[in-house]
Parts: sequence; structure tokens; C-alpha cells
Amino acid sequence: MARRPGLFSLFWAGLRRVVRAPALFACAGVTYLFGVAGVSLGSSLIVLGGVWDRRFWPQTVALELLWVVVWAFLWGGIISRYGGHPAVRSRRFFAACVAQVGPQLRLTVMAAVAWLVQLWLVAPLAFEPGGRVRRPQPPPGVPESAFALLTPAIILYVALFCALYLSLQLARVRAVVEDRRSALFSVIAGWRLLAARPMVVMGLALLTGGLFLVALWVVLFLLAINDGQSVPIEYVLGAGYLVVMQWAELQVAASFVALYEAEMTRGALAVRLEAAPPLVSGMNASLAKE
Repeated sequence: MARRPGLFSLFWAGLRRVVRAPALFACAGVTYLFGVAGVSLGSSLIVLGGVWDRRFWPQTVALELLWVVVWAFLWGGIISRYGGHPAVRSRRFFAACVAQVGPQLRLTVMAAVAWLVQLWLVAPLAFEPGGRVRRPQPPPGVPESAFALLTPAIILYVALFCALYLSLQLARVRAVVEDRRSALFSVIAGWRLLAARPMVVMGLALLTGGLFLVALWVVLFLLAINDGQSVPIEYVLGAGYLVVMQWAELQVAASFVALYEAEMTRGALAVRLEAAPPLVSGMNASLAKE
């Protein structure tokens, strides 16, 4: 049985895939265009919560739905490209996008339902109706500590959100590389991959997130130094922020594809495949290049 690659080996394998497909950074343009309209992942979660509370604007919901559809369309081609499919260029990239948009949309709907359940069950335990964090009041004369925000409810809330994010990303990978049409079985397959290497999966996400925060701090530091003295530099730093944010999303996807390939090579996942789909066959042909 082949030796299991470690956390940094998988991260490096994912980084090489990202670097070899620089055209996918064009997705940062999609992030920018929606960002100008105030649409992002964070705003989508907020709007979804507003829909739950019946506090929303129809125009805002329409923009958020368009953002969801566009990214569900793109993820199929992105993961296909990182999965080693032979000659995945512009034509086959968009063909993969079209072929996978249905499963990706169903996965997004499942994630939205899970997020609503979390808002319904866990959010009231962690937050007050006004949005303030629920925390015990300190005794009189005792200053309030910042660690008071880390209540058990907040920790549970953040843990469930991270579990939802990882489940969605892993399910996306399994749906594309194995050409799964069922969103439910894609999620279950993603959980199997998570159960096989839980620390590595969480480590890949945390390592990428940590590097993104470092790069974000650098951008903010340079903006503070510039202090409006040079407008072109501000535009360059803004574009750099978009590129780094896009890299973080692509890096997570590419690393998870590399992890899937490693587990499939070891036989931990291959026994569950009745027949190798075309994309998996393309992966087998590209494993020696990594």
C-alpha cells in the first residue's frame, strides 16, 4: 500500500495545480463584479438569514441567487481542471461547468438548508435578538475579558459552520471527480473522505486560511502606509486582495482533489467505485506527474 502523503505534501500538490492553471484566477473578476454590488459569501449568509426572518429586499435576493448560480456553474469546471482531466481547456472547461451545474446547485441548496437549521437551532443560543453575543455578565468590579465571547454556544456555532463548509467543499469534489448526480450521496462520500483523514482535511483548510489572513494583514498594512497618497497603489492593493482571496478558494479545492487522488491511489476509496468515470481515469494518468 502506498504511503500516505502528509499535510504539507498535499498543500504543495494543490498549490502546483493552482499555479499550473493561472487562467482560473479570472474568477476573481466575477468576485469583483459581484463585490461592487455588495454580493459575497458573507452577504449571502446574511440575506439567507433575513429571508428566514422575512426581512429582505427582492432585488437583493435576486442578486444573491445570481451569485449562487454563477459559482455553482464555475465550480464544475474548476474542479475538473484540478482533477487532471486531459486537455481541460476553455471549451471542455465550460462543458464541465454545464454538465456539473445541476449537482452543484443541489449541493448549494442542501448547504443553505443546513445553514437555516443552524440559524434556527444554534443561533438563538449564541446570539441575542439584536445580534449581540450571549455571554455571562462579570461580577461587579471585575473587568470584562475578551475571552468571555468564547462561550460554549459560540464555539458550537463556529464548529458547525466549519463542518458545513468542509462538507460542502468535499462533496463538490466527489460530485465532480466521480460524476455523481445525487447531492445526498455526494455529501456522504465527502464525509467518508473526511473520516479517512480528518486532521489533514482540517489542516489544509486552516493552513490556507492562515496564509490568507497573513496576506490580508500585509495588504491592510500597505494601505495604512499609503494613506491615500497614491491612488494607483490602492487599486493595485485592492486587486491583490481579490487575487489572494481567489487563491484561497482555489487552493482549498485543489488540495482536496489532491487528497482524494492520494486516498484513491492507496485503495481506501477505489474499492467504493463500481467503474472509474472518465475524470477518475484522467486522474490516474496524471498521478505520475505530481
